[in-house]
Amino acid sequence: QSGLQFDDVPVTVPAFAAISPIYQTVTIGICDGGWEIKSYPSWLTVSPTSGAGIQSILITPYDNIDMKINDGTIEVVSKLNSSIKKIITVSQAAFVFDMKAVTISFEATDNAANAQKVSVDSSSAGWTLSQSDTWFTVSPTSSFDGAKTELTIIPTENKNTTPREATITITSSKNAKYTKVITVTQKGVTSQTAN
Repeated sequence: QSGLQFDDVPVTVPAFAAISPIYQTVTIGICDGGWEIKSYPSWLTVSPTSGAGIQSILITPYDNIDMKINDGTIEVVSKLNSSIKKIITVSQAAFVFDMKAVTISFEATDNAANAQKVSVDSSSAGWTLSQSDTWFTVSPTSSFDGAKTELTIIPTENKNTTPREATITITSSKNAKYTKVITVTQKGVTSQTAN
């Protein structure tokens, strides 16, 4: 169109992971007069931002701690004619953290033999845990590898006639606004059993 040799073939880069994404490279082909990066999304960095001849650029995203996919384009233009361009399409996976509240219930006489399990999906990053009372135990109490985990919740016997309730709060280690609350309830003993 202008007589310039310019690598204007569009490229789509494979999606980046949400957390600890690995950089990717894209090679810019022959570009008479050189090229420069005109624009790119704010959720990543590009290096170098200009060059000449055949050269690779390094695309490095920041961690994505939001539950939405990042997407956008990198625009590479000719230094001699900015209307001649190469478009690089980029995307990054959304952060994953299961915030769905859960309630589990135990009978008054339940103990270690009656443990219940709750699945926690925080596949993007680890989490920490707190509990509002001590009449039950929870394990594990944290995760560091961003894997899907099963919590084991074990009650102690409730020897009172009054039912009891407590909560377990799981908080993402990457974004504290993401929490999952597990409500744990246990019936009280009947008056006959209490005696």
